[in-house]
Parts: sequence; C-alpha cells; structure tokens
Amino acid sequence: MESSLRPAQTLVGALTDALQLFQDNRVMRRLRLLDDVLLAVCGLAMPSAGADVEIDLIWVPETDLYPAYIADLHQPRFALRLLSTTRRDIPKTSGARLGTAVGGRLAVFRIHPQDRPERGFELALGAGISAQWEERGRDGIGWDGVYRVFGAWKPGAHLAFKLGIHHVSSHIVDEYIENTGRRRIGYTREETVVGANWSGGWRAYFEAGYAHLMRSELQEPWRLEVGLEHEADRFPGIAPVGYFASLDAQTHQESGWKWSVALRVGLRFPLRHPGQVLRAGLEFYRGRSPLGEFFQARESHLAFGSGWEPSMLWGL
Repeated sequence: MESSLRPAQTLVGALTDALQLFQDNRVMRRLRLLDDVLLAVCGLAMPSAGADVEIDLIWVPETDLYPAYIADLHQPRFALRLLSTTRRDIPKTSGARLGTAVGGRLAVFRIHPQDRPERGFELALGAGISAQWEERGRDGIGWDGVYRVFGAWKPGAHLAFKLGIHHVSSHIVDEYIENTGRRRIGYTREETVVGANWSGGWRAYFEAGYAHLMRSELQEPWRLEVGLEHEADRFPGIAPVGYFASLDAQTHQESGWKWSVALRVGLRFPLRHPGQVLRAGLEFYRGRSPLGEFFQARESHLAFGSGWEPSMLWGL
C-alpha cells in the first residue's frame, strides 16, 4: 500500500514545492514593484542639485529623520517616573504618584539620495499608552492612548519637516470613578500636524496642530508647541554615558492659550541598536494636566525616572 502511494506523494510534494516557489517569486516581484514605484514617486518629488542624482530605499531604518521630542510628555515611549506634585487640581488625588508609559515608534521606510542615508523622505508610525497612578500604583487615575502617522522630509544636514496625524483618546480608571463619581467627558483629539526642526549641536523645533476630530464640546482645535534640546553621546573623558537637557512648551486654545512647560535633564545610555536610547534623570512640569480627561486642571510636579525609546520592531 505504501509503495503504491509513494508516486502520488512525490507528485504532491513536487507540486507543493513549485507552488511555493511561484508564491515566493510573486511576493518578490511585488516587493520589487513597490520599491520601483516608491523610488519613482519620490524621485520626482524630492528636489536635488542635479538631474543625475540617484536615490535608494531602506525598509525599517533604525534611526529617525525627525526624532521624538525628549521633553514632550505625550511622545510614545517606555517610561517609569516617581512624581511629587507641588500643585494638583484633580480632586481626591495624593501628592505622590507613579507615572507609567508603554509605546514606541516604527520608521516604515526611507527614500534617500545614494550615499546620504541621513537625508530624504520617511514614513513613520508611533503608538503608546501613558497613565498616572496613586502612590505605589494602588489605584489608577487615568490614561491616554495615542497613535501617530506622519511623513518626514530632511532635505539637508540641519533642517527637517513633518506632516501627519496625531490622535489621543483619554480615559478615567475605574477605581477613580468609583471613588469620586467622576464621569468621562469623552476627551478625544485627532490633529493634523505640521512641524519643523533645526539641529546642529542643539535642536530647536516648532509644531502646530489643528484638531479635525473632537468628542467634547469643551474642546477647541488649535495647539502650538515649541522646544529646545541638546544631547551628547558622552561626558568628556567618560564613555559610554552621555547627557541631555530638554525644554518643551505647549499651549492650547481650549486652555485659554496658557502655556504648559516641561523641563528634563539627565543621563543617556546608548543601547545596542542605533535607534534606541535609555534616559534617566529629573523632570519638572507646570501646566495643564497631562491626562486629557483632566485638561481643565492645572498641575505642577517634580519627577525622577527613566525612559526607553525603542523602535517597535527592534525594541521587542
């Protein structure tokens, strides 16, 4: 019986191998076609000094053409912070809190001039969750979920631009609802964002967002953000530890154009992949609550903690 089935098994195996080879070739052809289309489109869209400049494509680059703002509390990252609030307008909360965050970014592809991979056009994604808890994390207060999709263009060594969508949806933790009776206002904000930054030792940036999706009647569309930051790979004569200093300031139309200011300073520790860095240090914040559901509350805090900014792909 087995000998009579052997020719059929051989035929099925050969057909399976042929089908797999066909599928593999088809996938490769589609990938090559996608490469060609992207290169052609961006070759037309990207200005160059001469007509003979050639461009190249990188899938999932490990670095960013437009990096995340270090002192922006809403950037997707992994973080753990111990907060001591010096002003708190959120009712029935303690002065000692725990701040947590999980998230990261993924640069999908980059199209760049050959021999200049640090320039060009890039499509990037980001997503994360940030939360605040009462002391020792016993009871939660609230959490915000964010995602971002944007294109970045860096035409030269110092100047970069971005255009994209930023979305935040804010929530109140069940324990806080049970303890206070507070209900959600439904804070959701989805913005169209334009930004620009200049880097050369120091980095300065400006960003403007206009919310085209809002769930609460208390919200208003406009937001502005500016910042200044500096990073060094190492202290003089000390390796591999570096340092950073960063300032971020934001103002919202819905908050009466009052400024919210965050300052972060500390040490940075490079990790194995170029797109990853671990930072630890001090944070000072004064402004509207970082939790969207409580945006009408004004708060100030001092914090100590660490943050890890991985690529979603390489960091896991």
